Amino acid sequence: MDLAALVAATARSTRPDGDGHLVVLERRLNAAPAEVWSAMTEPERVGAWFEPVVVEGGRYRLAGSGTAGSVLVCERPALLRLTWEYDGASSPLEVALRMVGPGTLLRLAHGADDDEHWQEYGPGAAGVGWDGSLLALERHLGGGASEEPDGPAYVRATAAAWERAHRASGASIVAAKTAAARVAAFYTAG
Repeated sequence: MDLAALVAATARSTRPDGDGHLVVLERRLNAAPAEVWSAMTEPERVGAWFEPVVVEGGRYRLAGSGTAGSVLVCERPALLRLTWEYDGASSPLEVALRMVGPGTLLRLAHGADDDEHWQEYGPGAAGVGWDGSLLALERHLGGGASEEPDGPAYVRATAAAWERAHRASGASIVAAKTAAARVAAFYTAG
């Protein structure tokens, strides 16, 4: 398995968005949009690659992390907009699917406040977690890497990719490098 190629399969960017920031990931998946949509929205499938989800009356709750939110837009099989509510904070999350050849381009955009958490961890705070989720989704769909990447090495590589995206958005080298190191340490517990 080529770790660099695995990390390079996702395009990452971040930019200011109102009073906060937008963290964006794009990844091409080797499955039709309807199949990707099914894996993302059917509770019995979501639990196979993400975490168990309970959907009731326009709201969802992730059974493992305690994250919850509202389903704002659900346009099968192209657009899903949610609120992402965790620990008293709420942020917007959008997943858009577009057919590209025989596969799907998935674009995930997650809003983040410009707060102490952002200053400490930068875009990698959300980005590294979503990187792992998109890899798990790809593997669930059957189009992922044949080998499971080394977890800590994958986290460090995606944190470095988020450092580059952070710098490209105008962050200083020191701020981006420091935030990426903190994110890598958080996700690898050390």
